[in-house]
Formats: sequence, C-alpha cells, structure tokens
Amino acid sequence: MECQRGRGNLLHVGREGTIVPLVDLVKVGLGVPFAIAEHQGDWLVTVSDFSPLHYLVRVQGNGAYSKIADLSELSGEIGGPFGVAVQGKDSVVTLSTDTIEGVGVLLRVDEKGTISTIASLRGFGNPFGVVVRDSEFVVAQSQGQLLRVDAIGKASVMVDLKAMGLGIPLGMAVRQDDRVCDDEPRPGGEG
Repeated sequence: MECQRGRGNLLHVGREGTIVPLVDLVKVGLGVPFAIAEHQGDWLVTVSDFSPLHYLVRVQGNGAYSKIADLSELSGEIGGPFGVAVQGKDSVVTLSTDTIEGVGVLLRVDEKGTISTIASLRGFGNPFGVVVRDSEFVVAQSQGQLLRVDAIGKASVMVDLKAMGLGIPLGMAVRQDDRVCDDEPRPGGEG
C-alpha cells in the first residue's frame, strides 16, 4: 500500500506497518501530492507546488520519478490537479482551472504526456476524485455531486450527495460495478 504523509513524502507502507520512504516530492521540487493511482507497478501522482506548478508524475517502487505531463498552463494560477485514475495505457486527471469559481475539466494524458480534454466540467464545481468504468467516468466534485461523464464527454449529475445530507465527496474507488466515494464530514461532526 502506498500513501502520502507530511507535505510531500510518498511512502510505501507494508502489511506489517513497515514504512519505506519512496520520494519527497516537495523536496525534489515537484510539489504536494494530491492523488495517487497504481499503473503497471508504478504510481501516478498529481502534484502541486502552488507556484503555480502542477504535474502528473510517475513514481517507481524504488523511488525514481519522472514527469509525465506539465499541467501548469491548463491549471493556471488559481487551479490545480486533484484526481487521477487509469484507463488502459492513459491517465485520467481531474483539474480545476479556477478553484475560486469552481471551473474544472476532465483530461486524458497519454504515456508520452500528450494532454487532451475529455470533458469540460464548467458549472459543476471543482472536480476531485475520479474513477473509470469501461468507457465512462465518475467524478466527485465540490458541489456535492457525483458526475457521470460519457464517452463523448457529456457530463450529467448521477447523484447529489450534499442534497441528501451526506456531504461533499472527495476520493473515489471502484469495486466491480459498485462505485464508492468518501465524503467530507458535515458541520457538527455528522457525516
């Protein structure tokens, strides 16, 4: 299991609780890790150093790292990458171009680092976690909804968790055909 600790450490945590530091992504000048996904034995990580420099990075099990794509131009000065998932050989990244106004996009990044837009998520808030299910995507976002994005890039509300009193979804994972997300606790400790 890999997890993030502190400002920029990517750690390997073994089943017995042993911790092996892989790389400090802040120390090497890449930024704070936001999301992580496994891909062919390596780790894909979205990072932000808030300068604004934002990247999709590959980290190998031995701690070696490389930039896959520079997301800085797309995210601008008040945006950043939040989620990452894998579809075939490509990475799927959620990115906010304006975290204040809540403007986001869903991107595809191929192995060579070529970036293309899957869908504009304008009007839905900042995109956070993302999962891939066959040819569609499910995106958690800051207005409390899970969005379904189809293969042609059309986004629609799948469910409104906030309206149901469940909070704002941040991270997501898939098990078989079920979609699972976590939500931000509501004020007062509920949620």
